[in-house]
Order: sequence, then C-alpha cells, then structure tokens
Amino acid sequence: MADQKPRIDLVNRLALSIAEAATVLGVSENSFRSAVMPEIEKLYVGRRVLVPVAALQRWVADRSEQEGSVDPGALDDLLAGLR
Repeated sequence: MADQKPRIDLVNRLALSIAEAATVLGVSENSFRSAVMPEIEKLYVGRRVLVPVAALQRWVADRSEQEGSVDPGALDDLLAGLR
C-alpha cells in the first residue's frame, strides 16, 4: 500500500494546488509549471497558487481539440477514476 497514490476529491473542490493539478494530469510538478502554468488561469491566495478545476478541464479540452489525439471525454474519465 505504500505505492498507492492519494485520492484527490474533485467533486467538492473548486481549485487544486500545483502538486494536485500535476498529479491529476499525470505529469511532474516541473512539467506542469513549464508546460501548463503559462497557458492556464491561476488564482493567487497570498503566496499560494491554486489552479481552478474548471480551468484545468478547459485546458485539457482545448489541447485535445487542437491536437486531435485525445477523446474530449478523456478528462472526465480520468477524473472519475480519481474519485
């Protein structure tokens, strides 16, 4: 059980930390910061940076449509698996 990833509650959350958002996308925090952060809406609460769940969903949907390589419902499937 040591390798089991923590579940992220996306149903009741409006925003995620950078670490949580990276986990949801399946990328490292460094990759998230360099590839996703410049393109996504962010919220600043003091020095803390939060990523709105809706903005993350839009980013994935937009990227899926641009690249045509991912089913637009794939994020919903991914999110359902984390609940």
